[in-house]
Amino acid sequence: MFIELRYHGRDMKQTPRTYTKVRRAVAEEATRERIVSAIMELHEEIGPARTTVSAVAERAGVERLTVYRHFPDDRSMFQACSSRWIELNRDVLIKYWDGDIEFTEDAIADLRPIDPGE
Repeated sequence: MFIELRYHGRDMKQTPRTYTKVRRAVAEEATRERIVSAIMELHEEIGPARTTVSAVAERAGVERLTVYRHFPDDRSMFQACSSRWIELNRDVLIKYWDGDIEFTEDAIADLRPIDPGE
């Protein structure tokens, strides 16, 4: 006995359509960016040693589990924060490495702007 299965007009013997995670991937990246921004803000305000996952989650507007899904440990959070800081300050760092500027009080102050909206 053969039973033909149809689901919404589609023959079930066909191979399933492929799934591409486009919109969800964009949402995940946006969440990750909010978390990294929250980490950076908290590191700036209270320091890395006092930054907790709970505080990061609250600041980013996500659950603690979401923070852990993106960053399973403190090291990965610190690396993400450091990478973002380098991205934000790349131009000043390149000028310093090229010898175009010296790290004075003003140059150090220029390294600190952190705008979560960027």
